Amino acid sequence: ERVREARRQAEEKALAEAAARKGKEAYFKAMDEVDEHERKKEWAQMLEAAKAALELLPEDQHAKEKLQRATQLLAEAKVRNEQYQQTLTQAQAAQARGDWQDALSHAKAALNVFPDSKVAKQLYEQLAQKIEQLAHIREHFATATAFEQQGNYRKALEELEKVQRIDRNHPDLQPRMSTCRLKISERERKIFAMKEEYTRATGRNEHVKAAECARRLAAFLDPEQQSEWIAREEQHKRAAEAEQKQKEFIDDCTKHYNKAWFDEDWATFVRYAEEVLRCRKDDELAERVERAKIRVRAERDRRQFEEALERVKVLIADRNYEEARRLLNALKADATTPQQQEIVTRLFKLIFEKEDQNNGSSAGPTQQQGRMARHFKRISEEADQNNGFFAG
Repeated sequence: ERVREARRQAEEKALAEAAARKGKEAYFKAMDEVDEHERKKEWAQMLEAAKAALELLPEDQHAKEKLQRATQLLAEAKVRNEQYQQTLTQAQAAQARGDWQDALSHAKAALNVFPDSKVAKQLYEQLAQKIEQLAHIREHFATATAFEQQGNYRKALEELEKVQRIDRNHPDLQPRMSTCRLKISERERKIFAMKEEYTRATGRNEHVKAAECARRLAAFLDPEQQSEWIAREEQHKRAAEAEQKQKEFIDDCTKHYNKAWFDEDWATFVRYAEEVLRCRKDDELAERVERAKIRVRAERDRRQFEEALERVKVLIADRNYEEARRLLNALKADATTPQQQEIVTRLFKLIFEKEDQNNGSSAGPTQQQGRMARHFKRISEEADQNNGFFAG
């Protein structure tokens, strides 16, 4: 009996020791799980593992501390989770009503509670991007407004197209784009009309009107196109000034040639009239110039004829009858009027008479009759020649 009792006690002790070893192993395993859950911040699992460890070793101080810490962290996590859910809900509500800045503040608060929250992080990034887009939209709208106030609707439309690339559904976008397109169309029609008016004025050489059209176009067009029309305006102004000076010059010449025509000063008339014809075409005036030139030539021929006659008279006075006769023979072709022909005939007769007077004292009657016969024969031949010339 004693042996059997000793054996039973030995077996119970062995079982107790085995149970104790198994319990310690389970405790250490539970504590390992506590540490693992704590590292992963899994507070509920950490709490369950700490409770399991205390069931194995109810008096273990380390397990009690872990249980207390897990309980505290779980309570704090619950508060943070409630705070996170609240701020996230507020952010989503603000987003729904379009209060983007308030939504961004709540999303940032939710992200501060749970920095690793993918939902809060994604919402925050979306809201930040939306706010940045709104800032760009406001900037483009403001720039478009400035261009509209300047009347530069093409540039304004470019800014609105930038808004369209960001948010094509913006409520203010399409009405403003339609207004800009309408203004651009109206502007192009006005520009086309002004350019046509400028072309007509240029074709008619109306430089004053063309300069005014160019000035209005320069004020109406975009800055990059203004320099061309400013230069054209200056060009037409210079042409208008030159035209005005030419008009004044023509008026002055007209006054002079009209007076010369009235005074029958044909050379002066031709001089001033040809100045006018160099400036402009005038068929009637050109015809008058040709008539005046004929009269100028006739007057010149008359003076030359009279000067030649004076030289003949001087030669006769100097008894240089041969030279006088030679010059008179040359004047026959220039004698274009009956008066001139008569003068030439008289001078031929005068030369003969002078020669006869000089030779009369030494010549006999027969010689005088011969000279008279030769004289009248010469006069008759000259008359026949003159008549034939004028008849031709």
